[in-house]
Amino acid sequence: MLMSITKRHNQRGIGLLELMLSLAIISVLLLMATRYYKSADQGQKVSNAISLITGIAGAGAQYLSTHPKEKPTDLNLQVLTNDGYLSKEFSTMSNPWGGTIKVSGSDAGLVTITLEGVPGGPCRILQSSFSDTNGTKCGEKDATGQVVVNY
Repeated sequence: MLMSITKRHNQRGIGLLELMLSLAIISVLLLMATRYYKSADQGQKVSNAISLITGIAGAGAQYLSTHPKEKPTDLNLQVLTNDGYLSKEFSTMSNPWGGTIKVSGSDAGLVTITLEGVPGGPCRILQSSFSDTNGTKCGEKDATGQVVVNY
């Protein structure tokens, strides 16, 4: 009986050192998870933007080829949605970073797609993804960039 009382008396709760070590490990894990989430989120947004640009460029090219008598400079997002080349959601859609999407045509028969409000890192990734097109640029506008793709 005396032995069991002594054992209970010698047991203590967790110490300050153990608590601080546990908090440090949890902090590192949370930091790593946050970085991974931001990276995965940014990668998903870039992937969505590539799909968006490719879809709009295809619709614009199809419109220009089926309407040879129309002036290419009249091409815009509203024309593509009204004529059924893009779904109606495109007329009010924003790009993955919340900025605007602009579409225009040129006399050379190119479809120009502009995404505004794209941060610098993703802007450069998009620029390299469309490097084989007729000119892609990242223009700096305020703190965020502007991706212009000529297809």
